Amino acid sequence: MDLSTIITFSASAISGIAGLFIHRYISRAKPTLNVTSLGFDGDVIEIDEEVQSLSRKCNWTDSISRYVSYDELSKFQLEVSQIEAALQQEKENVDKWMEHFLADGTGKQFSIGQMMRSPLIEGLRVFHPYLKGMLRRREVPELPTTLEELKALPDIFPLEITNEVYEIHCGNFAIPFRKKEYSEEMINHLELILYSISKGEFSNYMKIHEHFSSYAGSQLYNYQKIKNSVKEHLVSDAKLSLKVSISNLGQTPIIIKPYFAAKLVFGEKSKSMVLENIDKSGKQDEIPFIDIVRSEQYQNHLHQLITLVFSQGEVLKLI
Repeated sequence: MDLSTIITFSASAISGIAGLFIHRYISRAKPTLNVTSLGFDGDVIEIDEEVQSLSRKCNWTDSISRYVSYDELSKFQLEVSQIEAALQQEKENVDKWMEHFLADGTGKQFSIGQMMRSPLIEGLRVFHPYLKGMLRRREVPELPTTLEELKALPDIFPLEITNEVYEIHCGNFAIPFRKKEYSEEMINHLELILYSISKGEFSNYMKIHEHFSSYAGSQLYNYQKIKNSVKEHLVSDAKLSLKVSISNLGQTPIIIKPYFAAKLVFGEKSKSMVLENIDKSGKQDEIPFIDIVRSEQYQNHLHQLITLVFSQGEVLKLI
């Protein structure tokens, strides 16, 4: 064998070996780990009787059961915060509006423009359920002007009465009240309130707003108390929840065991712990995990979402 043949053979061998290593490098396993969300989670929480009783006094939300999930209690806290903000804003609007008209005064009736700018009309999304709830709870204020006196006044907003419904027509929208939703003894109170709005009668209309301000104040007190109590439950029962996406972007299959650890860093101090793998889907695998990752479906791409639950911390690092 001459020298040129040896060189050619050696070059081919080296190229083949180099190509094999390059192919293995390109097609190597490329596992990646991405944190997709970080939040708080928890188990079923037992609510004490005091908080349950307080929730029954809050008219804008459902009462709390004795046992609720952490997620349900978190949603309840969010709902309470939203309602509290809406009531606080509407109460401030009512108090400012009343202060203005009590200081400056007006005639026997409000004008159409004054009525359209009043809190009851502008804040109808709050006032409409308030009026309906007030009648159902039979917490109706004493209005100074009688129904007979109201009927003698000219209309500001037309009031349409049928066999099934009362409707106050306010320009391009109406305020409906269905008769079947109220008891017979409350119909007279309902008509008195509706005529007070329809006629824009000053005394009664101011009294309705005054009653709302007092009612909103008591509801805000209850909601602030229950919000603080719910927050205490959520904080004491909270566990930090981490969702991680694990995948293999390479061509070589790998097996990833669902065992992880976390390192919490508190300034110069740190704490390492083993994380718990939680199945949030509620479904049980029909075959063991080790067999699943060896199946054809997972040979080229492995992607599993794992929720890791552990105690509270400030900074999180996976190790």
